[in-house]
Amino acid sequence: MASVIAYDVPLPREAAWPFEGPGARRPATASEADARALREALDRDEVVAWFQPVHRTSDGALIGAEAFARWERPGQTALSHHLLMPIAERAGVSTRITGRIVAQALAFRRSLAPPAGFSLSVNLWPADLRDPTVVDRLHAVTDGFGGSPCDLVLEVAEGRLVEAPRGALDRLAALRRRGFGLTVDEFGSGWSSFALLAQVPFAALKVDARFMLAAPTDRVAEGIVDACADLGRRLGLTIAAEGVETDAHRALCRRLGIVAAQGTAPGPALAAADFAARYVAA
Repeated sequence: MASVIAYDVPLPREAAWPFEGPGARRPATASEADARALREALDRDEVVAWFQPVHRTSDGALIGAEAFARWERPGQTALSHHLLMPIAERAGVSTRITGRIVAQALAFRRSLAPPAGFSLSVNLWPADLRDPTVVDRLHAVTDGFGGSPCDLVLEVAEGRLVEAPRGALDRLAALRRRGFGLTVDEFGSGWSSFALLAQVPFAALKVDARFMLAAPTDRVAEGIVDACADLGRRLGLTIAAEGVETDAHRALCRRLGIVAAQGTAPGPALAAADFAARYVAA
């Protein structure tokens, strides 16, 4: 088991890999100077959405994208989602960033004119789960862009669900009733509570990247991926996975019924214009 939990892999810098798995090194604390800089950056529109493609494992077809917040700091290294989060929490701007990424994701979807069935997802942050206005707030953003809640899938990391305050699960259920898609992200990361799957009407389950990355060569990791996929099937959920990088990963996904894949090999996160040029203009 220790080999799985400690499994680590260097990630390519150009990918600005946004998921919270191997290679992601979230700072323990964020300074007040960082928080102030982020608040000013939001006023300058330096926090933008990048999009990572989601591919169907059976044939590699593009079936969706996941939007991630990225702080594009002039003259400095850009910060991707996992590094930005603690700064945003300290700055008190997490919900503001979520609204901005949702708005940019909806504009991105409209510009792509995607085919039917194209799934576009956005991450909810801890502050969103604490916000009693989150349901009306996200619905208002969607309505303001002439969209529908069914145009978006909201992703929540499993660990945040367990730690969520009272009322958060009710808010997630209300978002689902409004028509938003809902995915439990990073499933299998060790914090799971099956009661959560019973209380919130999730539509999809995404296997944690750490286990998927290790699965082709680690029997325990493969067993965990298999168990997560089997649970998803039994509950009637769509099963997805991050960390799908090689032919061995894709073969494992097909064998276990994992239908959607994300990873730097299938496609790294890209700016909206680059995504459109790579996947739509071709």
